[in-house]
Amino acid sequence: MRLVTLLWLACAAVLFARRPDLLGAPQLYAEDGVIFFRDAALSGVASLFAPYAGYHHAIPRVIALIALPLPSALQPAAYAWISVALAAACCAVLAALLRNAVADAGLRAFTALGVAAATPSDEIIGSVAALQWYLHLPMLAASLAVLPGRVNIAARVAAVLIGATTPQGLIAAPIAAALWWRKPAGFDPWIATLYAGASLLNVLTSPRAAGGRATPHVAESFVAVTAFRVGDALALGRNGAMELAAHATVAGVALGLALLAALLGALAWRRSTVFAAAFAYLILAPVALVLATRSFDAAGVGGYAFFGADRYFVAPCAAVVVAVAALAATIRRAALARAAAVAVLGYGAFANFREPRVPPDDHWAAAAPALDAWRTKRDGGAPAPAVTVPIPPPTWAIALPACSAGGHGGPLPRCP
Repeated sequence: MRLVTLLWLACAAVLFARRPDLLGAPQLYAEDGVIFFRDAALSGVASLFAPYAGYHHAIPRVIALIALPLPSALQPAAYAWISVALAAACCAVLAALLRNAVADAGLRAFTALGVAAATPSDEIIGSVAALQWYLHLPMLAASLAVLPGRVNIAARVAAVLIGATTPQGLIAAPIAAALWWRKPAGFDPWIATLYAGASLLNVLTSPRAAGGRATPHVAESFVAVTAFRVGDALALGRNGAMELAAHATVAGVALGLALLAALLGALAWRRSTVFAAAFAYLILAPVALVLATRSFDAAGVGGYAFFGADRYFVAPCAAVVVAVAALAATIRRAALARAAAVAVLGYGAFANFREPRVPPDDHWAAAAPALDAWRTKRDGGAPAPAVTVPIPPPTWAIALPACSAGGHGGPLPRCP
């Protein structure tokens, strides 16, 4: 437990080092403000059951309610710090869940730090809206691990809660089917089953936009996206992958695919073809899931593959980091194996740490008094004037409506 705690603190330090603005000037970002903060402020506990983007977000909704009693000036820090703490815990717990893939405890610790440091995700660190992409990592690892009794029960409970937060649990469905079919000793198929089932129920009970379909030319898009945002981004950093995309797209696709193929081929040679196939699925399935359920046009695919949307690539990039560690574990000398993993993962971390940092937005501090006044008047039964607060990214803003006295009657709409 002490080792996991130390690793958790180390992973948190890594994540904060990647986003130092979260310590000095935290800001609500995108959906954190316009969806979770706003819905909690307007609807309270009822916001727990409100879907967004075609599924429910149980854990971000709970965090928003926990932070709600705080003064508005402290809300961004609460969102960011809770998110980093949970993301760091997700990375640290991997060290205990990866015993089947990486036997050496020291190498597993380096792997957990590598996931925190080398995964291209600066855009989403500290965001509760994007926390689901980190929560998915230990949940999927738990589906493939042999766990002791009490931990196994906790994993089943977590499977339902995390499945109520993200549709990514659908990726666990083939894992559940394989475990039920083969029944390997010590493995619990219920973890993967509950995770996949909770995610499926999450999606089925949430309204989705009519006419949704797969991305046109999905196979071509899948190849380019995987090559650039997994292979190239880990090897060169996201900005390096973007530069390659702008000047040598074909070469970028070839390089990214070659790197992934070399890694999987080495795993098949050193471990087994089944082992390599499992990692191929863990790397490719998250990208395929998104492209199969979202209708990106050509411009959307270009942006998705080359520029933004870091959240979609946490899982496949983390799978590559673990695969590198699993390959290093085949080196017979533990010290040499650790050195090899540290060298490779350290380079991946360097590729991300040298990314340019965006200066923090400072609108929130100026708007916090108006938000507190809105809440005080609304809660006290007095008319509350409308408040609009711009938040990053540009063009996004939190809009709290004007409310009538006591929330009843009058020319203004009722507010909960």
